[in-house]
Amino acid sequence: DPRGQRFVEKYIQKTDTSSAFSMYLQKIYQSMTSLDSEEKIRESSRKKRTAQEWYKRGILLSVQKKYREGIQAFSHAISLDPQMAKAYQNRGLSYYYLGEYGKALEDLDKALALDSNLVQVYNARGLVHSALHHYSRALQDFNQALSLSPRASSFYVNRGNLYLKMKKLDQAQKDFIEARKRNPENLYAYVGLGKIAFRQQDYQKALNLFQMAWNGGLDLPIVYNGIGLVLMKMKKRKDAIMYFNAAILKDPKFFQAYLNRGILFVLEKKYQKALQDFNKVLSLKPRYSKAYLYRGEVFRLLGKKEQAARDFRKYLILQPNSPQRGQIEAFLRHLQSSKRKE
Repeated sequence: DPRGQRFVEKYIQKTDTSSAFSMYLQKIYQSMTSLDSEEKIRESSRKKRTAQEWYKRGILLSVQKKYREGIQAFSHAISLDPQMAKAYQNRGLSYYYLGEYGKALEDLDKALALDSNLVQVYNARGLVHSALHHYSRALQDFNQALSLSPRASSFYVNRGNLYLKMKKLDQAQKDFIEARKRNPENLYAYVGLGKIAFRQQDYQKALNLFQMAWNGGLDLPIVYNGIGLVLMKMKKRKDAIMYFNAAILKDPKFFQAYLNRGILFVLEKKYQKALQDFNKVLSLKPRYSKAYLYRGEVFRLLGKKEQAARDFRKYLILQPNSPQRGQIEAFLRHLQSSKRKE
């Protein structure tokens, strides 16, 4: 009882501490303070257990792709145990999946400040930097992750995908092969090798690799989209549309499938359907430059020159060094000249 403890404290302060009764009270006081310390320890333990429970709940929600709810759970864990580095790590990863890259970097940096040996944090931060096109920083993080865990097959895949973005196909291929060597069941390595074969225009090889990933159980939109792209290049357009549809059915927010299906509709001269797909891409990714370029081209083909010009200008703002710049500027000058003549 706190009141009893305060009474004993006051009595000891006023009493000769050499008396037997005073010594007896001192023992009671020491017992009380000892019990109080033990209670604080138990309370701290309860908080840590509660933080751990919130952390586990966050992991469960993340596995279910309920990232926003997972973030709330990780935040509860952090409020109870601000030193829980893994809670920052996984909250940062959740922000990454939601495309909130600034918040993701803040959390991942904090996790590393608490524990610089968390190998998964380097991997996760590499993914964020890659998404932000900070390729040199991403490469540093993936290299650090691999230096700490050189057998991690998934890290080789992530670095391989980064090399693909950097158009370093030879290095990407080495990483995907190493990933497959480290873990023959890592089907993402087959997807990576399929992407390389596609870029090398070896479409049959690319198709085989994507199908190997799918047959192995990788039932993901990225695989359906890859197969669709290959079939489109092989001029099997009806089959390609089926695979793009499957990718969208699997994940209605997988914008790449809408983009590629839109391109296919342009080839089929189904311009209204193409517009619908490019509009969908821009609703999901408002700054995705290629969608403005392709939609602008559809508007041009439909004779809607003002709408085409608006999309082309937006594209050039997002991609000022585009190889298409000269051609687009020629179209814009011609349009302006036609207006003056009118």
